[in-house]
Amino acid sequence: MPQIRVPRLYLNRCGVYCFRLKTAAIDKRFSLGTKCPRTAIMLALRLNTQIEQGRTMAIDPRNPKLRDILPHLTPEELSRYELDMERGIMRADGPDDHARMMEALDKFAVVRSRTIPPVSASFPPSSAPPAVLKSRLLSAVAKDWIEERKSKNGARTVYMKASHFKDFSKRIAENIEINSINKAVIVGYKSALLTAGQKSKTIDNKLLSLNDLFAYAMAHGEYTVSNESPVSGLFILSKQERIDKNEPYEQFSRAELAKIFEPTKFIAEMNEPDLFWAPLIALYTGMRISEVAQLRCHDFGEADGLPYLYVYRSKTKAGKRNLPIANDLVKLGLLDYLAEVRAAGAGRLFPNRPFVNGTYGKRLGERFGDYLKGIGIKRPHLSFHSFRANVITAMANANIHLMKSMKIAGHQHTEGVNDASIRVHFGYVRDIPDLKPVMDSFSWGLNLVGLKYDGRFKDFVANKKNWKPGEKGTLGGT
Repeated sequence: MPQIRVPRLYLNRCGVYCFRLKTAAIDKRFSLGTKCPRTAIMLALRLNTQIEQGRTMAIDPRNPKLRDILPHLTPEELSRYELDMERGIMRADGPDDHARMMEALDKFAVVRSRTIPPVSASFPPSSAPPAVLKSRLLSAVAKDWIEERKSKNGARTVYMKASHFKDFSKRIAENIEINSINKAVIVGYKSALLTAGQKSKTIDNKLLSLNDLFAYAMAHGEYTVSNESPVSGLFILSKQERIDKNEPYEQFSRAELAKIFEPTKFIAEMNEPDLFWAPLIALYTGMRISEVAQLRCHDFGEADGLPYLYVYRSKTKAGKRNLPIANDLVKLGLLDYLAEVRAAGAGRLFPNRPFVNGTYGKRLGERFGDYLKGIGIKRPHLSFHSFRANVITAMANANIHLMKSMKIAGHQHTEGVNDASIRVHFGYVRDIPDLKPVMDSFSWGLNLVGLKYDGRFKDFVANKKNWKPGEKGTLGGT
């Protein structure tokens, strides 16, 4: 039967399992007194659970002192006696140390008694311990879970959930039955992440994915050993604490925008279609990087004589929206570039950008980040997403009607809106005619003449060697 990998569990050269306790003050290994891997695993899981309970009460949960885990022992006191269950050594220095050693033995005995019944113990049929119910492999259930989530979540979210499960499998378990996973196993996984120095938000995101997996498993009758997810109660931060920890993106200042879009530097460095056009589109629409990078040629259209684009996929339902194309983008030559891509037969506006980790925006974001560093813009909380902050702030400063602002930004209409009349009549805002004046009002002081598109990407997009596989594997397509 495949084994669960447990943090702090080691096998010594004599084939006996040991438990390693390492803190800022001490690093010791304690024999578990067994060569049986299953017994050692159960003991180590129990001990990890006790340690994690101690860590939650420690002053510094990332680096607890030994006295935080075993309150009555100090490193100096611990060093005065020797306790080795494997070799039967119990040596103390004086009556006080003997008493402390007995306390440690009691704790060890409690753990063993809760885990391993005596060999001679016999159970009547009515009191026999329940056997773990037979179940499917965890990996098989996870595969079905991911397939279902593809019809519910966005590609990026699905990728992250699959990635989180892969991390769990790598650290803790491979090819074991799902009913073998209990809270102690999840505690061990959490402990491993904490020991690796991962941030609380990162750990909670991984636990949230696992919690979603077990919610699916329970709903489908796959996880039957408990009516509660084994992840329940193990999150480091509450939902509100996670929200409070989010640090908002800063908007670019006018001076920074002028530096970013200085024509000579921008044209020379942003020498691929998406590197050039995506920042400009984001600055005049407030679109997210994933929304811009995924644009398809047939997402562009015309209504009432006004050009617009359609955001066909977003992180929220409200994110799917029509956005009029600002006059400045037309002057810069966006529609001329669109015509070149269509003539080349590509399905996506940026056929050169591959679909990576569930998004078309990953490489774009990396390249834009490098560009910012290269021109000396290193202020905290600045990224491609800052263009969106610029647009939303500009609308607020111009007192644009709330409904129109939310339509453009793709925000849920219930976010921060308590007026029922606003929620009811939100749908009456006509996308194209009513929003066009707002889009045209954005003025960023750019040198439009110097930035105007001159057809430099025509040959690039016509050469299919530059096309990369899309989400469905087709070159230059979706």
